[in-house]
This record gives sequence, C-alpha cells and structure tokens, in this order.
Amino acid sequence: SALLESPRRSGAVCATRYPIKAAAATISGNGSAKKKMPMKAAVIEPRLGGRWYELGEDGSQADVGKVLAWEPPQRFVVSWDINSQWKPDTAVSSEVEVRFIADGPNATLVELEHRKFEQMGAEAGASMRKDVDGGWPGMLEHFKKEAEA
Repeated sequence: SALLESPRRSGAVCATRYPIKAAAATISGNGSAKKKMPMKAAVIEPRLGGRWYELGEDGSQADVGKVLAWEPPQRFVVSWDINSQWKPDTAVSSEVEVRFIADGPNATLVELEHRKFEQMGAEAGASMRKDVDGGWPGMLEHFKKEAEA
C-alpha cells in the first residue's frame, strides 16, 4: 500500500490493490497503543446511517462514527467522531471516504481518504492527521488480507 498526498484535498489518500473476492464484513486487527482494550474487529453496518464501531476482544463496543454515504460497489463515507485526545466527540467529526475502482478484470484499487481535520482546529487537526496517516495503511493491509482469504 502507499500513502499519496493529494494537493486538492484536506486529507491524505491511502491506496492498495487486491484481488477481487467476496467482501469482508469486518476488518480484523490487533488494536492500537492508544486503546486500552485490544480490538477484535472494526465493524461498519452496511447501510446509510449505520454504525461504525470497534469490537473489543472482551465484547465491548466503542463507537467511531456513522455511515454518511453508502453507494456499493463504488464507495462509502463514514464520519470519524473522535477528537484529537481519542475521545468520542461528534462536534469535531472528520470524514473517511473509501472508493473501490476496478483495476483490470481481477483486481480492485481501494482508495481511502480521511479529510476535514480542520473541524478539530489547526493544532488538534494536525495532530490527528499525523496519527491516522500512520494507521490507515495498516488497516488497508488488514482489509487486503481478509479480501484475499
């Protein structure tokens, strides 16, 4: 995967290619140092208004955001309702858009753009962007492994 800087957008774009297989319902992961409970899965309910939450290994659920656009098979957009201290906060929501682009007969390019960091304020937005720019490529790799399984 690669992290690509987009001069026309306020977010970075992460991209990965993977063979076409059945869509995975969850993205498995092993958590983050910023979280107390290791994450078992990230779950996005596949509908407009659906929840985006993390499922902890202990069965707990932590809301991340909600589905703002659901347009299969081209894209979806979710809110990121987390502030720069990694606490739930819908007042400073940013957005994550994931696009699926055919890349030949047997592969799909997946682009992920996290944007609207400015809603957090300049310093907090820059801090959050730095944090997530380091995390999204790993999440795309988890998605790629699930899709290839």
